[in-house]
Amino acid sequence: MRIYNQIVFYIFTMILLICIPSIKVYGKDLDYIIKYDDVVLEKSISNDYILILPNSPNKDVNYSIYYKKDLTDDNWNFLKSDGILCNSMKGTKMGPKTMLFINKTSFNIEDYNIMISCDKVKSPTDNNINDYKKSFFYSPQLEFTIINTDATIFNYKRIFDSSYKWNITLDDSIKDIEDVKVSFRDSQKSYTLDYGIDKDNNNMLIILPPKDGYKLNENYSLKIDVKSSKKSYFQSFRYVSKRDEKWFGEYLKNNVSGTTKNILNNPDDYKLQLLYTEVTRDTNGVPYFDSYSYNMVDENYFYPASSIKLSSCLLSLEKINNLNIKNLDMYSTMDFSQSREVPTRETINSIYGYIKNILLYSDNYSFNKLYEFLGQEYYNEHLKKHGYNNTKIIHRLSKIFDYEDNKYSSEITFLDESGNPIYSQPEKYNSNNLFNTHPTGLTLGSCVQKDFSKKNSSSLKDLQGILSAVIFNDYFKNEYKYNLTHDDLVFLRKYLEKTDHKYLLYGGNPYSYKKNIHMLNKYGMAYGFFIDNGYFYDDTSKKEFLLTAVIYANKNGYLDDIYQYHSKSIPFLKEIGEVVLDYK
Repeated sequence: MRIYNQIVFYIFTMILLICIPSIKVYGKDLDYIIKYDDVVLEKSISNDYILILPNSPNKDVNYSIYYKKDLTDDNWNFLKSDGILCNSMKGTKMGPKTMLFINKTSFNIEDYNIMISCDKVKSPTDNNINDYKKSFFYSPQLEFTIINTDATIFNYKRIFDSSYKWNITLDDSIKDIEDVKVSFRDSQKSYTLDYGIDKDNNNMLIILPPKDGYKLNENYSLKIDVKSSKKSYFQSFRYVSKRDEKWFGEYLKNNVSGTTKNILNNPDDYKLQLLYTEVTRDTNGVPYFDSYSYNMVDENYFYPASSIKLSSCLLSLEKINNLNIKNLDMYSTMDFSQSREVPTRETINSIYGYIKNILLYSDNYSFNKLYEFLGQEYYNEHLKKHGYNNTKIIHRLSKIFDYEDNKYSSEITFLDESGNPIYSQPEKYNSNNLFNTHPTGLTLGSCVQKDFSKKNSSSLKDLQGILSAVIFNDYFKNEYKYNLTHDDLVFLRKYLEKTDHKYLLYGGNPYSYKKNIHMLNKYGMAYGFFIDNGYFYDDTSKKEFLLTAVIYANKNGYLDDIYQYHSKSIPFLKEIGEVVLDYK
């Protein structure tokens, strides 16, 4: 009987080991955050916490949650929420992932290291992270060590072998080993590490662990410096080098069929515009950009719908930083008691909460609150300051405001955690009149004509340039660069990637997402126009590019909410994304 139990235990253990996801670090310009098993900790609207795990829940699986303040602490503790131990929890399905809900706790759980045990109850005295074979892990401390790295290489993965040896794959070859500097320290002291380059094995940088039988302390930092003699600026597509663009349209037409090919062959009928930007990097990870377009004309109007919301996120974070007021940040509570728009539901009254709702759910109410914070005049002046000359934000995304109302922005008071005022912004009014100046495309609809001269507008170049700032802000010329911190950019990247509204490449189907491809995007859809604006990075091929598209599908010509989004727009965007990704 004992032998039988041992065999069953061995088989069960091997199955779980096979199913354990890999540890990974995203590319340098995407995200410095290390995510063990891609566990994400979020705060919900009701201030409860949600742990998102990368596996689909099984009705027979229980979860237990543990925490400790510092990775060097001896013991893990059961997590209590409202006096209840968080063991034997059931996961809730969210697409291909699992959500675990944690009620209010007496401490800020975001500051703690969290372990989620799967299927069995762990002993709180277990403290060797690397022995856990059936658990997920979240650690803000490990994120912190990566944030502070000065590594200039772009894409690398950190992999431990049994000896805690680091195998770090570099994008391109390094001429001399002297061009690399590696330093390592834990909570006690610094160590000298030996390393070399295996040029026959994907140019892998091999870093050996400290000698004398050292055992890895979880609270460590590893720093890699690569000598760089070049510097490149990203220039919001103003002076990006151009080559013959005809190949791009021909390539697309030669690799699609059916409805997609018909749309490409009749671009004016669908008000179609495409902008594709290749990103290539030198041996030091510095990016260079080449842009190609199809049927793109800045003067041809399209209604940008929700695609312009990303600009409000960038400018709101920048405005907070520019104000530079003590204790004022993206998490500060915003009091809109004098607002012209009556709150329609409970929400997180902070820049952080509004941006998160915009990027995850494309929430109109949250955009309107950032519009209030920015004000119409400030919003448009700072778009121009950053070089977006073809974009005008004239109105909130709400039907209760007319042209004159949208010139106003209400008084806002920022409060600290105790409800005391930190900063008050008075009501503002824009005395200037804003109109679209596009010579074509302003009036749409065969039955009831709708004049778009007082509606929001943008261009593909501006939309793509706004998205590119989230990824490449460090490479913008100084006059166009946003005043954003690293944490600001990581925050934006995180939720741009997490949204399930991905139409280029995926057609809006979250179950078709490819694990090796990171897509950060903001879409828009209204009046028959469908826009998707995306950045892509492929872990496998190292292909990196931006792709922005707009298509108008309105067969009867009426603005009657009867549009061919699902039969034409979405399949077109999906196939175009696939074809561009396949381009070598």
